[in-house]
This record gives sequence, C-alpha cells and structure tokens, in this order.
Amino acid sequence: MERLRARSVDARTQCVLTQCVLTLAGGIGMMNTFQRRKAMTIRLRDVLRLILGATVVSMSMSAAQAQTTLKLGHVSGDKGPIGSAATRLATALEALSGGELKIQIVARGALGGLNEHWAQLRTGALDMTVVDVPAVALMKEGRSFGALTTPFLFRDQGHLRSFGESDLFASMTAGLEQATGIRFLSHVGERAPRALATTRQPVRSVADLQSLKIRTPPSPMVQKVFQAWGAVPTPTSAAEMLTALKSGAVDGNDLDVLAVAHGRSIKVIKYFTPIDYARASIGAWISSVRWEKLDERQRAWLVAAAQAAGRDGQAGFDQEVNAALAKIRAAGIEVIEPDIASFHPVTRKIVDAFEGKVWPAGTVARIQSMR
Repeated sequence: MERLRARSVDARTQCVLTQCVLTLAGGIGMMNTFQRRKAMTIRLRDVLRLILGATVVSMSMSAAQAQTTLKLGHVSGDKGPIGSAATRLATALEALSGGELKIQIVARGALGGLNEHWAQLRTGALDMTVVDVPAVALMKEGRSFGALTTPFLFRDQGHLRSFGESDLFASMTAGLEQATGIRFLSHVGERAPRALATTRQPVRSVADLQSLKIRTPPSPMVQKVFQAWGAVPTPTSAAEMLTALKSGAVDGNDLDVLAVAHGRSIKVIKYFTPIDYARASIGAWISSVRWEKLDERQRAWLVAAAQAAGRDGQAGFDQEVNAALAKIRAAGIEVIEPDIASFHPVTRKIVDAFEGKVWPAGTVARIQSMR
C-alpha cells in the first residue's frame, strides 16, 4: 500500500512537471530567435527549480508515509527512573531507525494506571509500556513475578543483573508472553533500591513504622510486607500520591531516591530512610498485536534500542543515585541511617505464606543462590 501511494505521488509530480515544460515550450515557440534564447535561459532555470522543489516534496511525502509511531504509556514523570528509561529508549530507536520508527511517550498515567496499561497491551490499544519488572505480578498470569518483591531478595545491583540475564527470568517472560500476548523486549533501566520517604516522623527501625500509613503499590506481597512491619499499607495511584501526602491521607511512601529527587513529592517529604528492601530492573514491554505488524528490520531496531537504553542506564546508575541523594539533602530532606537488621525477621514469614501458592516453590531460593 505504501509503495502504491509513493508511485501515485511520483506520477502526479511527473504530470505537473510535464505540463509546466509543455506550457513553457509553447510560449517560447511564439518568440523570435533572440527572445527565444533569452527566455529559454530564464525559463529553464525556473523549470529546474520546479523539478528540485517537486522532488523534495515527493521525498518528504514518501518519508512521512514510511514512518511508524509506537505509543508508549507509563505512570511516572518525565525525569524519574521510568521516565528517563522511556526517553533513552525513544532516542535510541529514532537514531537506529533513521527516524522510520518513533515512540510517542504518554507519561504520568494519562492513559490509566498499571492495570489499565496491561489490559490495553493485551488488546493492542496501547503499543508499549516501560515499568518495574515486578509490576507484572498485577496480572493473574504474572503472579510468579510476585517473588521479586520478597524483602531483601537481592544482595546488590550485581545480583539483580545476574537474575535479569538468567534462564529462570527468560522462562518467566516467555510464559507471560504465551499467556497474555505481552512481549518483554529488554531491561531499559534500573530502580534504585526501594526505601521509606516520610512526612510526619523519621523511621530509624521497624518499630517506628507502627501505625504509619504508608502508600504502597497495589501488590498483595508489598502490602503483606508492610503489614508485617506494623504499618498500615495504603494503596494510592501515582497520580494521587502528592495530594495524599499533603493532606495526611498517607504518612509516607515506599520510594527509591531517584523517584523522590525527580518527583513532585520532594516538596513535602521530610525524611528518607534507605532500608533498600527491594531492587528491580525496569523493563520495556510491547503488545504482540503491534509486534506482529512490524517487519524484521523494525523488530531488530526495537530490540537493539531497548538493549542500548539498558546499557546506558546501568553505566550511569551509581552516579545518578549519588546525585539524587545530594539533591534531596539540598532540598532539606534528612537522610536517616536505619537499623536494617530490624526489618529482616519478616522475610521468612512472607516467603512461607506465598511460596508454592503464588509462585512455584523454590523460586526465591533459586534467585538468592545466583551469583
């Protein structure tokens, strides 16, 4: 269809140019020899300008027709870890494809929350999303990803990256694609370790969490964790978070330092406690409905762009985290040195409650044993 349209444009251009040449030639034929020579010099220049202009227009129209735009929705701001990952992906894709394949980013949950995004990806109403990998657990077919929210599952970022490259992770994403039609492309970034950001009082140990209303994502696992720590988990959408913190509907949030530093809640947060209880990579996902419409070149560009975004994210991770810590301190937020050991005892209870029921037995042990 695109080739037919391009041919149609070329045919119309040739027709217009032919008519211009014939008209000019007819006018010249009615002049004397001197007039003809002068007119031919002037009018030939005009014809060349017409040809050049028509060629540029034709090429521009053909390029516009060949361009494909993918709509990517996410729930974060433009400058946080998710927003930055989406931007890196879009920039890399446009460069690799020479502008033939582009991404339109729709941020801040303008297309709905996480559940809406997953539903839209299933049907093809949304082409792509960028989100924390554990968020897949919101879908019933992705419940095994709930194991990734086990407190203190990963020792450090290196451990997290090893898991992301493992056969176990590959089998989990393959199963998800088969069940939902949502395809994993690549890790495009990393979250800083999740911590506690509070407004009313500092949290130095698990005892300080007693009865605090903490905003959590709508994950059963995360809610169980905070309940075990004595807090009152209060699921709130990302779009409503700032209002909830200002009004006192919640006393704090489980956020990473990058989200605090680059988010709107930096205006109201007073204390930041880096308990580092959860680590997660940020994944890029595409609807199989859209994937099937892409040709092999476009698919290769998309995967390569996602991988490049991930490499760039890893390369600047430590520097970005340190800069974010400096930024929140400069904003007047007190960074608390926590008693992390006081948070550990609940881990075994959580694993026992979910292991073999929500995810396959032995999953947590397999991940923790990776090097």
